[in-house]
Amino acid sequence: ERSELARRELPGRATLLGRVPREKMAGVFSAADLFVFPGIRESLGMVYLEAQSVGLPVVAFDNGGIAEVVGRDETGFLTPPFDDAAFRAAIGRLLDDRDLRRAMGEQAEARVRRRHDLSVNYAKAEAVLTSLADRPLREILSRPGSPEDAENR
Repeated sequence: ERSELARRELPGRATLLGRVPREKMAGVFSAADLFVFPGIRESLGMVYLEAQSVGLPVVAFDNGGIAEVVGRDETGFLTPPFDDAAFRAAIGRLLDDRDLRRAMGEQAEARVRRRHDLSVNYAKAEAVLTSLADRPLREILSRPGSPEDAENR
């Protein structure tokens, strides 16, 4: 049914793969021109980070945490949830405009490298944890808004 819809709406331009085993995702991503997944109530959407990390622009619904990882009109298009016309238009725009697709894909890859680099994020977490470890527990717990602070009010 969905494959028929793709053939009818985007003849010769789309393949619906369904569920893909994790070990095959890299090959699928590398063969694609864009990543389309509505993402209904995605809390973060790791799959969007994975797609963007290999240079794929994204089309998704603007809901949940997707906007935290997809740059609106920079690395992809976010459409109102369940607005089929807007979703189709965003897909069509990227399929029809190779330069836009490539530019968004390049920006997507750069954004993921800049914002989600493991070594950078580990270093930031380490710095926070180290600063906390170097302070007395009473000082950490007594800051405004802490549970201890609430008990003393």
